Amino acid sequence: MDDINRVEVVIGGEIITLLSDEKEEYMQRLAHYIDRKLAEMKTLNSNATINERRRTVFIAVNIADDYFKTLEKNEALELKLDKFTLALGQTQEENIILKEKLKELQNQLNQTRNEAEAYINGGEADQNNIVAFMKNEPKPKNRKTK
Repeated sequence: MDDINRVEVVIGGEIITLLSDEKEEYMQRLAHYIDRKLAEMKTLNSNATINERRRTVFIAVNIADDYFKTLEKNEALELKLDKFTLALGQTQEENIILKEKLKELQNQLNQTRNEAEAYINGGEADQNNIVAFMKNEPKPKNRKTK
């Protein structure tokens, strides 16, 4: 704790000086939270006379409840994050595979185009390329003419 901050806060209508290495804004937020819990407790028990010790215990239990509920939410969010991270990894792997397949299909398309151009441009085309081209091309439907 190199830089100790002295922060005056108001809790329960009383000014209290806190010492901390945290920033003043953070300490004020903590004090405001505790003050709110104290006010809630006074509202809930306005007709009952509860000694200060018991009120402090109730406030501590209330704050601990908030803390544990926040931990549970955090754990649930971490599980969701883990699932999303796993799904993202799988999607990235699928993307790589699909890109490779697309490249392969583009190469096949280019090869087929070249073979088709050679076939169209005349007899100098390699006979094997023509046969390969014809095997890859869908067969025409039989049409009956009148």
